[in-house]
Amino acid sequence: MEDTKHFRVAALGASEGGLEAFRTLLSSLPPDSGMAFILVQHLDPQHVSFMVSLLASHTQMTVSEAGERTHLEPNQVYINPSGCYLTVSDGELRLSPVGGGGRARMPFDVLLESSADAYGERAACVVLSGTGSDGSIGAQAIRLKGGLTIAQDPSEAEFDGMPRSAIATGAIGFVLPLERVARALVDFAKSGLIPTDVAMGAFPANSSYAKIIDLLRQKSAHDFDLHKRGTLMRRIQRRMALANIEDPAVYMKLLETDPDEVRNLIDDLFIIVTSFFRDASAFELLKTQILPDILHTLPYNQSFRAWVAGCSTGEEAYSIAMSFTRSSMNSAEADGSAPRLARLFLKEDQGFCRTGRRRHARLRVLQWRDEHRAMLSPARRFPFRPPPADAGHRSTRRPRFLLQRNPSQCHRGGDRSGACILAQHQCHQ
Repeated sequence: MEDTKHFRVAALGASEGGLEAFRTLLSSLPPDSGMAFILVQHLDPQHVSFMVSLLASHTQMTVSEAGERTHLEPNQVYINPSGCYLTVSDGELRLSPVGGGGRARMPFDVLLESSADAYGERAACVVLSGTGSDGSIGAQAIRLKGGLTIAQDPSEAEFDGMPRSAIATGAIGFVLPLERVARALVDFAKSGLIPTDVAMGAFPANSSYAKIIDLLRQKSAHDFDLHKRGTLMRRIQRRMALANIEDPAVYMKLLETDPDEVRNLIDDLFIIVTSFFRDASAFELLKTQILPDILHTLPYNQSFRAWVAGCSTGEEAYSIAMSFTRSSMNSAEADGSAPRLARLFLKEDQGFCRTGRRRHARLRVLQWRDEHRAMLSPARRFPFRPPPADAGHRSTRRPRFLLQRNPSQCHRGGDRSGACILAQHQCHQ
């Protein structure tokens, strides 16, 4: 079997208005790009798809309907059959039936998440015309693994729901009209990957890449010097390819004269992808050990505070808030004293909880009166310095470590009950 690392895979998804978008894009793609293309069109599961015959005349590449264990080959186009989810694993396409239950079908998300796992930085996604939000979650998975993420310019899409939803996540690297999407995919196929043995360490002082990083420091408040070198090189080369520039010294001159390109590069260097309760093992440790220890010794008149640094769009901070409320419920069950119950919960009827099939199943934490957002206080701070003096009991720094070369020392503010979680590693302080 051919090694899947020898070529890149692009997943393209659409719903309403997708047929015309697919036709336009396939007509613009060369037959020898070296990529495999997987197309997902929202289809009625009760009807046979005619997408293959409708698209075959618009490209010189072979167009076929995906089958179970179809082996992916470069310069081929594969289309999802109706009534099935499509995933990729070990260089092969896999089919699974669309379930019922009234749940919204997100076939493009399903494919993108499997593509991110299978191909990592060799995966690309293009979100095309359509209603709804299919592709938004999957685009985040592709971006998180270092792949290419593109959305069709909503102003030209027949239906702009899908591209606008994907763009709103912050995970889309490029918003392009269809005529430029094909070029971006070809450039992505031709751009070189950074070997893993050069992914760490700093750039040579006089190299063009070092000068680019220094320029970004001068023209913005961001210092990328501690980021992984391989990630920086891939993102810079991606912007260079889009600008049809091969020499980083020439790209440096563009940055010196074009503030819009500086902003675009900075946006592309940041990974603003996260999710609720990401890294399940870390939150399991938080739930079973860290928070119970803190709450057990927390005085009744003292508040609990957590410092969540580099939390992207906030999902991690909300996850901490939800974990705390759940641990507070468990703590109150173990310690049923009136002062603790009064501090944590709303009094209802004759007690601090309603009766139900599960004891205390409907306890409500006081902070929930204004939802979890009332528990959060955003602040701009440099995440590699010690947390503020009032940072409290816990700090997390996991999303930023996706990019950082040498994770800094975990700092603790507050007292000995503090805890810090770094990437996949946890430590008590």
